[in-house]
Amino acid sequence: MLTRLILPTLVPRAADYNVRNSPNLHIGDLVMLKITGKWKIIEMEQWDLKFIDEQGPGYFEFKSNNQGSFMFGYVEGEIDFRESESKHSRIEYSWIGQDEMDDASGRGYFEIVNDNEIYGEIFFHQGDSSWVKATKIK
Repeated sequence: MLTRLILPTLVPRAADYNVRNSPNLHIGDLVMLKITGKWKIIEMEQWDLKFIDEQGPGYFEFKSNNQGSFMFGYVEGEIDFRESESKHSRIEYSWIGQDEMDDASGRGYFEIVNDNEIYGEIFFHQGDSSWVKATKIK
């Protein structure tokens, strides 16, 4: 006899987004709806808030077309992101941009903690990495 195990998830119930009225909306679409928007970086493992906000408020922005951007300190880049195939409450991204005027690139991920907070990591190709906490900008 098989027993069904129900695990908790950070993704909201479909009813929270009125999926019944949107027949083409899937669970991955819910993640994309929640991540879409601009997120203020509030803490990073490698850099303090003074550095993060050196050129303006540090942020990550995710648009509905799976593109986005970010900026903190002297680092800025363009993002290409997708829902993670391994977790429903997570997106993974690659990025290309600049670090102190030098070309830079990398990858990362974010997990949705709740409607107003995300947590993830940014990785620089052949370089640094840092965890990131951010809150949604209203």
